[in-house]
Amino acid sequence: MKVFPIALIVLLQSFSFCFAQDIMTKKNGEILKVTVVATEKEEIKYRIFGDPNGPVQTIPKSELLKVTLENGFVYEKPFSETEMGQAMTKKGNTAVSGKAGAVLSINADKTGNLSINSISVTPSFAHFVANNFAIGLNSGILFRSIPQDVGKSQETQLMLMPSFLCYAKVQGSARPYFQAGAGVATLHTRHEPTDFNIPDQAYSGPCAFFGFGVACFIREDLSFDFDLSYTWVKLTNNSNKSETGKTGTIGSSLGFSFFL
Repeated sequence: MKVFPIALIVLLQSFSFCFAQDIMTKKNGEILKVTVVATEKEEIKYRIFGDPNGPVQTIPKSELLKVTLENGFVYEKPFSETEMGQAMTKKGNTAVSGKAGAVLSINADKTGNLSINSISVTPSFAHFVANNFAIGLNSGILFRSIPQDVGKSQETQLMLMPSFLCYAKVQGSARPYFQAGAGVATLHTRHEPTDFNIPDQAYSGPCAFFGFGVACFIREDLSFDFDLSYTWVKLTNNSNKSETGKTGTIGSSLGFSFFL
């Protein structure tokens, strides 16, 4: 009785696999059904479609008339190496990113104070589960200095958020994208100078973010990224649960993404 559902699963997987292919059209009219692995300056590396464990083969770009990728992008001569970065947002690839930027903090208190003396570092990775759509993990490290009546408060905030990343389906080397996620955050505060014996404080709570950006492919497997994002955090003092606060931060960042 279990044969039918198993056969159905195999059939559906086979049906999906049948359409997961790239098409190379050579100048002599020959058509190759392949899976593009990588592109170099003068050649393209590929495997024969239907043989995912087969040997990686190469073909000079000079022999090709056009390449039609699985995700629908079509590239015709002359090939642009940066345009071929489109292949890196295909299902099965992975992106590793590192960014840094400045942050404008909007504190949700009665004074509505603004603070711009903050910097952020946001390493992340994402795996493409569909063409142009990836799920992954974003982490954020925020350093902030807040003037006080006496001295200043130094804050270090850590965030860890499962997230998704979606690239726009457009031609060219500039690829707009949208990302969002939610997770947990921790905050550690330290007062300086320490002569006043003000104890350090620790906070934790939920957080979420969303943002838009543009990835400019400067190489087939490397992009320069610029984005704007909004992050919301609600924190509770670990020693005094009645002390809570909400903060919204608008940030811009620059960085790089490597595609594997």
